[in-house]
Amino acid sequence: ELAAERGETLVVPRTRAFQLALRWLAEDGSLVKAGDPVAAFDNSQFASDLEEKRLTAFNAASDLERAEAEAKTNEAEKGFAVEKAQSEVEKARIAAAVPKDLLSLREYQDRQLALERARAELAKAEVDLTAERQESAADVQIQRIAVEKAQREIRTAEQAIEALTLRAPRDGMVLVADHPFEARKLQVGDTIWVGMNVATLPDLSA
Repeated sequence: ELAAERGETLVVPRTRAFQLALRWLAEDGSLVKAGDPVAAFDNSQFASDLEEKRLTAFNAASDLERAEAEAKTNEAEKGFAVEKAQSEVEKARIAAAVPKDLLSLREYQDRQLALERARAELAKAEVDLTAERQESAADVQIQRIAVEKAQREIRTAEQAIEALTLRAPRDGMVLVADHPFEARKLQVGDTIWVGMNVATLPDLSA
């Protein structure tokens, strides 16, 4: 048996599946150009997983849009409450600024008390607005992280599908590897393991 001393070996790619089924295989001894497919593995399971991840990403994007919209609405409501409270404080301040000598003692005290109440309501509205902004920002950030995670998982799944097609690293001749347990060459339909030799592109000068 004659064998090349050197050559590029194409092996079963490492994926989350330990075994892969050969779906297509170049003809033994055929000539290929750099980048041409040499072998392809069944990707049905990975394609199904990719569609699921795309659906997850779509839902995450929808949740992000909803969170952003709710944040704007809630912040606008809290902001309006602050503006209203500021207006009440201003009205109460003007009323409380009337000299004591021009009012009855009870009315003067009521106006001072109303001013303090208005200031307290303003302080509460400002605290609520700050809390709403922080809570909304946290919710939006959580949704953004979910979207980024889903997008990363899509890229990973797409890369895994791409890796299921072995391509020639250079121009050359394809030599299909032998089946490890049977006295024959590998063929379409065989189930083989991660790291196993699928084919080589031998250096014909050695």
